[in-house]
This record gives sequence, C-alpha cells and structure tokens, in this order.
Amino acid sequence: MNNAIITGVVIFSIIGAAFFSEKTDISFIYSWILVINVSSFLCYGYDKNQAIQSRYRIPNRFFILLVMVGGAIGSFAGIHLFRHKYKFQPMLFFITSIHCLILYIFWFMSH
Repeated sequence: MNNAIITGVVIFSIIGAAFFSEKTDISFIYSWILVINVSSFLCYGYDKNQAIQSRYRIPNRFFILLVMVGGAIGSFAGIHLFRHKYKFQPMLFFITSIHCLILYIFWFMSH
C-alpha cells in the first residue's frame, strides 16, 4: 500500500507540474515547487489520518525525500496544521530556508 501511495504522489507531482507549466506561463521548476508542496502537505494530512485510525503509515524517509525534492514549505505547513511529526521541525526550518533562498535566486535571475 505504501509503495502505491509513494508512486502515486510522484506521478501526480510530475504530471501536475507538467500540466500546470503547459497551461500557464510559469516555468516547470516553479510548477514543480507548487505541486510538490501541495503533495507534501496532503501526505502529512493523510498520514495523520492513518495515525489516528492506527493504520499503516507513510515511512519517515518518504517525508524526508519530499522535503529534499522541494516540498519543504508544504511539509512545514502540514506539520503545523495537522500537528504531526514535530520532531522534523529543526530540519524543516533549515531546508525551507534553503528552498526559499533558491526560489529567490531563480526569481531574481529571471527578472
């Protein structure tokens, strides 16, 4: 079940970013950041629901992977909104700061 969820999130993110990039004037990298953050946020909500129901959950390494591929802001929002996986906060704050800096550099270079 977890492999299906992970595969689904990855496929959704790639297709969503490509579709969003195609339909707007936003580059693929910005589309990817948007879609992977929404996916990351939704994964935290899903995992919190699974935890409440004592069901099989998403592994922590998957959440770390989401953060590393650009989903830091969505993860940070998911942690706070769902009050879930607070032990990741220090790492998330650092990685979110790095991602914001990278996005600012991309934005600055494009203008």
